[in-house]
Amino acid sequence: MGQEESIDDLDFSPRETLTRFVENCFPIRCYEEQTDAHSGAIVYVAVLSKRGEHFESRAALELKRELTTRSRTPADESQSSVDERISRADEQRH
Repeated sequence: MGQEESIDDLDFSPRETLTRFVENCFPIRCYEEQTDAHSGAIVYVAVLSKRGEHFESRAALELKRELTTRSRTPADESQSSVDERISRADEQRH
């Protein structure tokens, strides 16, 4: 946490948690199927450029952007149904 951030600034809402998950874990790297020479098993090997950089799928990057945008944008102007249920449950506890 930065000096100007406080614990109150942290957002663990379902929407933010899902958004962070998509941002950090959505698969975008390209792999190619190969047969292992020793075992004969199918293995997936990262596709690398001549400089050793991973190739990224344009389609996967676009889908990741779309999912991230959709998860940050409520379906309508009110809270999403999940956020709304959590808010109601929290209110009932207090």
